[in-house]
Amino acid sequence: MRNLIFKIALVTLFVTIKVQSQILLNNESCFKIYMNEDNMINDSPSNYNKNSFLIINNTDKSYIINTKGFMEKSGEVYKNGEIQTPYLQKPISKPADWDDAECRENILLIPPGKSLNAILYLSILRGWYKVDDDSEYVVNFETEHTKQSPYYYGCRKYVDSLLTKGYKIYDGTLKGKVKLIPYK
Repeated sequence: MRNLIFKIALVTLFVTIKVQSQILLNNESCFKIYMNEDNMINDSPSNYNKNSFLIINNTDKSYIINTKGFMEKSGEVYKNGEIQTPYLQKPISKPADWDDAECRENILLIPPGKSLNAILYLSILRGWYKVDDDSEYVVNFETEHTKQSPYYYGCRKYVDSLLTKGYKIYDGTLKGKVKLIPYK
């Protein structure tokens, strides 16, 4: 019995330490999304806004999240406290329709009572910024995933089939301030 209590305490301590080193981006008590790093990389267009997240579903419902479904409400880059403009604007385009395999690959299924690590592509920056090592850059952002987000890329049939099985679409906002660092 004493051994079991020790193991439970050790696991609880490990989970607490791991979660506290991450950045919580939403304020929901039962469905939490943490950014695994305290920074974003000002990356090349091919990997733009690709970041690792921990998603914790402490509800009794299964949820759906589109990995590319978080759309900008606001996103500003600051260099030493002064707002910056991108040197290259992000093109505005209509999302292309995904085939069935792409829908299954990009629509996350989060079962009740489970946690998962996932790559999410937050659409929060207006372009690419000149970032050097001599200055401090901060991204202040707010982005949302709505009930329409899983449908952006033409996955209606797949998403609707999940909804009939009892899945819910995550409807919420992520908000935070993180460092922007140069790609090396």
